[in-house]
Amino acid sequence: MEAADEFSNRTGKLVANAVSDPVRQSSTTLKVEKAFTSARRIQGEEDLMERGAIRRNAHLPRPSMQKLGLHNTMESFRQPLHDE
Repeated sequence: MEAADEFSNRTGKLVANAVSDPVRQSSTTLKVEKAFTSARRIQGEEDLMERGAIRRNAHLPRPSMQKLGLHNTMESFRQPLHDE
């Protein structure tokens, strides 16, 4: 999201360079800001759902590292997933 925030800070200049009509500049800027707001809300909802799932399942035993079912191309993620 930091990259989106940085891009959002430059939106006005980028739109002004790309679109010459002031009405279209305003419209485009509003559309971009709306998309960023939507993305932030979705990210917030995802974070909330993840915290809820972790809380609900905290009492369940964790599988051993060897029992994690991973595709052979994902073996490098076995340890980080187990540690998480």
